[in-house]
Amino acid sequence: VGYYVAVEDGINQNSDSYDNALKSGFIYRSDKVKPYGGNQSASTAQYYKNTMRIQTFEEISSGERFTLSMNHFKAKDSSSDAGNSTRMMNVNHLLSALSSKAFDKDILIMGDLNCQADEEPIQKLISSGYTEQLLYYNANAYSYCYVGSENLIDHALANSSMAMQITGAGVFHLNTYRSSCGTDPGVNEYRYSDHDPYLVAMNLGSYETKDNPDEPVRPGNDALEDISIESVSCQKILLEGNLYIIYQGAIYNSIGQRVRE
Repeated sequence: VGYYVAVEDGINQNSDSYDNALKSGFIYRSDKVKPYGGNQSASTAQYYKNTMRIQTFEEISSGERFTLSMNHFKAKDSSSDAGNSTRMMNVNHLLSALSSKAFDKDILIMGDLNCQADEEPIQKLISSGYTEQLLYYNANAYSYCYVGSENLIDHALANSSMAMQITGAGVFHLNTYRSSCGTDPGVNEYRYSDHDPYLVAMNLGSYETKDNPDEPVRPGNDALEDISIESVSCQKILLEGNLYIIYQGAIYNSIGQRVRE
């Protein structure tokens, strides 16, 4: 829509089967960045050719570039190692591909990696020089809820040169907020996924060493120059432990969704 454009990846699947229906893709703002080089697979495994993709982007205003790796690793299962061996294959393929296929050395790995930070696949990435940006800005970050437990299985891992250009990272609890471990389970009909979206803000070309902040940072505000903010008069109320806002006769929840006239 408007400035937003999908990267052509050459994937044309005619089958609706599970293995062919999933893929990782890229949508970018054409007035801010442009693809640099081709869209490539990070895996030699047939299924993961579609779900592990690499694309380098160039910032139009500065000419600075970075490589974005989007992934969907193997989910946990009932096998003896719960699918961990396949996720390790995912990681090994990814690291190998990034060393040879990335058109820029500043690399950000994102996606649903289906494991938490202390598990072997993420530890392999960390030992290879990548740092988790979501946990850097909020040590309690989570993106997924399972049986009432909060988990961070969606990640934003940057190598050292990329990390110095990142100014914020965080999860927006638009879906887990209404899940079994959220604070408002009564409006599950508004959920659109079982994972939360998350953002990474960056200032390309800035290589200043960043201090570890004392408080979590809500990311991306510097990049939202097209949004104007005006002061409004509203009333805050607390109902059954949940915060609501009354504005112009309507009631909104704490993330701005109208729940009642």
